[in-house]
Amino acid sequence: MLNEISLKNVGVFQEATLRLEPGMTAITGETGAGKSMLLSSLGLIAGETPERIKSLKDTLVGDIEVEASFSVSNESVHQLVRDAGGYADDELLISRTIDAKTKRASAVLGGKKVPSALLKEVAEHLVIIHGQQDHLQLRSAQKVRELLDRYACAALELDRYQTLYANFTAAQREYTSSEERSTELKKNYEYYKYIVAQVEALDPQPGEEESLLKQKERIAHAGEVGQLLSAVVVNVDGDDEQTGISASLGQLERNLVDLTNYLDDDFAAELYAFGEFYPILSDISAKMQRRLADLEYSLTDLEYVDKRLGELSTLTNSWGPMLEDVFNAYRNAQENIAAFEQLSDLDELKAKRDAAENDARKQAEVLHSLRATAAKEFSAAVTAQLVDLGFNDAAISLDVQLGSTLGTYGVDTFKLLFSPHSSVPPGAIDKVASGGELSRIMLAVEIVNLRRYHSGQNAKTARKAASGDAGFLMVFDEVDAGVGGEVANKVATLLSEIAKDVQIVVVTHLAQIAAKADQQFSIAKQEVEAGDTKGMYARIEKLEGEKRLAEIARMLSGEPSETALAHAQEMLGK
Repeated sequence: MLNEISLKNVGVFQEATLRLEPGMTAITGETGAGKSMLLSSLGLIAGETPERIKSLKDTLVGDIEVEASFSVSNESVHQLVRDAGGYADDELLISRTIDAKTKRASAVLGGKKVPSALLKEVAEHLVIIHGQQDHLQLRSAQKVRELLDRYACAALELDRYQTLYANFTAAQREYTSSEERSTELKKNYEYYKYIVAQVEALDPQPGEEESLLKQKERIAHAGEVGQLLSAVVVNVDGDDEQTGISASLGQLERNLVDLTNYLDDDFAAELYAFGEFYPILSDISAKMQRRLADLEYSLTDLEYVDKRLGELSTLTNSWGPMLEDVFNAYRNAQENIAAFEQLSDLDELKAKRDAAENDARKQAEVLHSLRATAAKEFSAAVTAQLVDLGFNDAAISLDVQLGSTLGTYGVDTFKLLFSPHSSVPPGAIDKVASGGELSRIMLAVEIVNLRRYHSGQNAKTARKAASGDAGFLMVFDEVDAGVGGEVANKVATLLSEIAKDVQIVVVTHLAQIAAKADQQFSIAKQEVEAGDTKGMYARIEKLEGEKRLAEIARMLSGEPSETALAHAQEMLGK
């Protein structure tokens, strides 16, 4: 049960608090006063962000703050709060804030900051908000399915089906993926084998191509290099035609020794230097001769190098341009060959998929049978309920057909048909029913589901709502749209009856409904001064005694005339 809701900077509300009691509470006031904004705030608490609240984000002058206090004895709710790290007790505090600067929303559940999605989950156990446009959802096949599953207590069977359906879709993906992969690999299998055979036949080695190119360059310049090496040897050692440096130095040394016999100079330093030159010249000659011995490249060597480079070129032309690319192609081919040879047996995967599909279809048929049976009961119950809402000869028919394609919610297709009179054949509800009729039909649906729960037949409602708390809250925003007179009296009586089992908050313009409420609040705008500025803000006032009488009279005639006041007194039973 909702005990209290406080608002700050929510649209026309600067600050407001609404304290509720069990039973039915009526929210009344002039059009545009802010009644629906109050319920939009409750939507924030339920984890939603109504469009009218979103529109305020760009013009916020202060943080939007909404806080609500619920009395909760539902253990499921307590567990959700505890799992989130919040404090769970018989009183649960929930708050939402929209920051004026960042425009970001935050949520607090039981003293713990939580995602707004968790508020939605918790709210499913606490409140149903029937907005002004919710009846339009009856035009949606998906919404019709939700309503029927809720009435049919189909949550368990639907969960079973969705588990089997998930198994089927997983098996289908595995089979399709393997089939596509198998087809692709099979198509290229022989080509991959060809790559491996070609590479292995030539057996290229890392760096081989670079080594062969260097070797070819050396072979190509072998003659020129040999001539230079020979010239150096001749320069040092001499030959038949030329005296080498070594012989010339030897003659020079002998001449210097002979000169010492005729001159005073002994040339000792110069003669010592000659001893240093000889080993150097000898090393140079020996090194050049060794290089000449190594430089014995033949035509056969060049032919081998050219042939090997040609073989490697066939590989790089096919899978290059570099030899490293060839190695990558080789490894990739090996991996694909191994993948193809290790692929799961497609027949086995197909059998697995078919078995999963069969299991899902069997459960879909169980779900269909449950829905088809419930659809007949649902149609009869809603049709009967419509009589109390002014449809004396109308009929609702929920048509459930078994389809062939498996989907998230089974194979069924849904059509909600409506006939406003027995002389009119049933037609699609979105083509036949007016907005006002849709509103009353939706109310009939809500009442039927609620009565089903309280009759003990809906112990596990698909919406989780009313899961054990007698103080569960149902909110109706102008459910009386398009009705009046005797129909309004019937709607008021029905809401009053529902309020014996659950807490009800109803935004209404009908005096008949307001008079049936256990308590009534009025929302009105007033001018408020804040320093040098003035603004129009809404205030909430609990109406009792003469004030309530005057409000009912206003709702009846637009102003509290004596006749209206007398009628209001009669309606309030005073």
